[in-house]
Amino acid sequence: MRRRKKIIPGAIRWLIIIFLFSGIFSSSLQASYLYIGLSGGFFYPSEEVFREIYSSGAQFGGELVYTFWYNYGLFLRGSYFQRDGQLSFTKDKTTVKILPLIIGFRYHVTGRRVSGFLDLGLGLFHFDEKNPLGQATVNKLGYAISSGLNIFIYQGFYLGGRLDYTYCRVKPFELAAQIGGLNLGLNIGYRFQLTPEEETWVWKEVKEGGKYHP
Repeated sequence: MRRRKKIIPGAIRWLIIIFLFSGIFSSSLQASYLYIGLSGGFFYPSEEVFREIYSSGAQFGGELVYTFWYNYGLFLRGSYFQRDGQLSFTKDKTTVKILPLIIGFRYHVTGRRVSGFLDLGLGLFHFDEKNPLGQATVNKLGYAISSGLNIFIYQGFYLGGRLDYTYCRVKPFELAAQIGGLNLGLNIGYRFQLTPEEETWVWKEVKEGGKYHP
């Protein structure tokens, strides 16, 4: 039997609108940056039954982050997880794919070389499972919490680490399961500066040969 559910676009659509609408205020924002990055990590599912069938494995993804208004920002993140496993009783081959698309808010503290952050997001999780029993395709809302640290290695290029926790409960084949879990990953990316950096009076004094005029 093949089971499908319709995508629930409402909440995701509104969060994307908020993400784009924030650009209207760019003229009054300070320290505005755009981060584009790729990530790879190790995904550990929360559900014990899920781990018994598919175990843990690699997860890959990318993200877009727009920071503004001192310590705040918005992010859009997608990832991909695919594993083959065996059904518990029949030992038949089964394949699962999980693709979450998450959008949310970021709080960050950034220095010259290091940036720490905390993310809270809402996402649409695409779940697809295929085996001799049939194919189940489910799209359902879930949430994510992340924290991490980025280190700027050269100009806007950065390397970092991130720990994610995701939660989404689906019910394929009439069996409910939590398809989220923990993901420990590494990030690599580039930060674009969108607003001119305000010069401090110390730098102005150096350029003017030691003379400062407030």
